[in-house]
Amino acid sequence: MATNYTIFLYSPTGDLLDVYQTFSRLEIARKANDYGALDLELLPDVDHSKVKIDGRILVQRQVEGFDGYTEGETVYFVRKITRSNKNNEKALRITAIDANHLLDRRIIAYAAKSAQASKTGTIDNVMKAIVRENLGSSAITARDLSAYIAVQADVSAGPAITKAFAYRGVLETLKELADASIQLGTMVYFDIVWTGSMFEFRTYTNRRGGDKSSTSGNSIIFSEEAGNLVNPELIDDYTEEASFVYAGGIGEGAGRVIATQYSTTRIGSSPFGRIEKMVDSRQTDVAAEVQADADAELQASRPRKLLSASLQDTPSTIYGVHYSFGDIVSAYYDGTVFDCNVDTVHITFENGQETLDIAARGELYV
Repeated sequence: MATNYTIFLYSPTGDLLDVYQTFSRLEIARKANDYGALDLELLPDVDHSKVKIDGRILVQRQVEGFDGYTEGETVYFVRKITRSNKNNEKALRITAIDANHLLDRRIIAYAAKSAQASKTGTIDNVMKAIVRENLGSSAITARDLSAYIAVQADVSAGPAITKAFAYRGVLETLKELADASIQLGTMVYFDIVWTGSMFEFRTYTNRRGGDKSSTSGNSIIFSEEAGNLVNPELIDDYTEEASFVYAGGIGEGAGRVIATQYSTTRIGSSPFGRIEKMVDSRQTDVAAEVQADADAELQASRPRKLLSASLQDTPSTIYGVHYSFGDIVSAYYDGTVFDCNVDTVHITFENGQETLDIAARGELYV
């Protein structure tokens, strides 16, 4: 089935400068809870003067017979421009990074123990507060991008956490919070999406996109039998298991703040089932924060069944039509059903041919 791409080039402030329907090569990649990249090689006769650093690129993808859409719900910011003339063949190559990179341009520039650098709340709300205070309307004027980036309203949908993060990177901290949400049993995703008029920082619980899982009533099934599940790998992973966790906060000797958490079930699983682990929490002397670190580490150290696989188009499972980046889909392998997140998409379009590399992963805790 044919696929067409249209590339829209905008100025850094959002003015449309050009539209490209023919180009030499396009490669795009998106990864949940991180920033992705775009590599675009334009035809040599285009006006390269229009391409500026932090110029914006929007990619519209259209599967034959279906409406076009903005791939990945994002816009890419130009970060590198390469003009070359090798063997009398001119080329213009653009490297751009998606809107989540804006999060990597800020640190949490507040002192330790300040309200902006130490928070207790649901993970999704904490994420939004960090963005508001470092990129949005609660930041100082020099750091305020609220004219370009809105922040979704708080909904308190994630697990609760207490965390300190003075002078840490914003993106780094959001990723740590997302990892902690997995450990606490409810995955929280974040993304800066393009709404058509401005950017918006959003959070999502359990899935980045739509629900096509086994219990959704609208499930999409991937399996080897159906021909749309490729190269599956199933791992029973106990390598990082811990059943008794200590967390140590600020202090020395008997005065050090110590918290513990443990699983009696996992400890009793064998004569050797008590597997201890120490977590360094020396960034805080608040007992609740140290305890939260111990709780989170015990959850993170559970044994797991992990399924990873590539997804392949069939008439009933077409990427961009039946499912998209960030959706949760159902995968059946080795007698077990996994709800898998479509969290990595890599697309290459060259000489009119599209190559899709779509990875899905799912996990079950043992």
